[in-house]
Amino acid sequence: SIYRLGKQHTNQQIDRNKHHPNTLIMSQKTYQVYILKNRMNRRFIGKAEDAHAEHTAHNKGQFKGTKAFKPWQMEWCSGHLSRNDALRLEEELRHHKTNTSMLESITHKHEMGM
Repeated sequence: SIYRLGKQHTNQQIDRNKHHPNTLIMSQKTYQVYILKNRMNRRFIGKAEDAHAEHTAHNKGQFKGTKAFKPWQMEWCSGHLSRNDALRLEEELRHHKTNTSMLESITHKHEMGM
C-alpha cells in the first residue's frame, strides 16, 4: 500500500517493503515534460505525472488557458523525471518555445542523456 504524508512530504510517497513489512521506503513522484502543438502551430509546454492524461484533459477543454486553441497534438514527451529535473527542462523549453530548431536541439540532447 502507498501512503501520503502531510504538506512537508507532498512530493514523496511511502511504500511498504515487500520483504520487511515494518520497513518504509521513501520514493519520489516522477513527472513528464510535454510539448503540445495545435494546427496553428501554437505550442503549450507543461509537466505532469501522466502527460498523456493531461493531453486528453487539454483536448476536453478542462484547462482555461488552452481550451480556445484545441485540438492539441502531442509533439514530444519526456521520460519520467524528478520534480527538479522536470522543472528545469520545462523552463528551458518554455524559454525557446517559438524556436523550433532550438526545441529540437533541447529534446534531442535530453533523449541522449546530455
